[in-house]
Amino acid sequence: MSCRDIIIQALPGTQAEVAQCVQRSRRTVCVELGALVTVGREAHIGEWLTQPRGGKPIAVYVAGPGPNAPRPPLTRGALYTKRSRMRDALAPTSYGARA
Repeated sequence: MSCRDIIIQALPGTQAEVAQCVQRSRRTVCVELGALVTVGREAHIGEWLTQPRGGKPIAVYVAGPGPNAPRPPLTRGALYTKRSRMRDALAPTSYGARA
């Protein structure tokens, strides 16, 4: 039985739950779930869990084909952080300017 088959049997769950269930690293599960969702269409994102204290939403993967659940909109704090980082990345620097 391949790693992919074991992961499909462990669904539904988040990446962390599936990794713990199949006794594989979270990175391995992340790569395999990504392939299952995009290439094989053997799994899809059923819902998104929001964290109680903020942070990125967590995807819950479900076995079988189907449409992915839409990602929830950014919170005000996350939107502010994103805009601030974009502004900092686009701001000119004075590394080359010397008097």
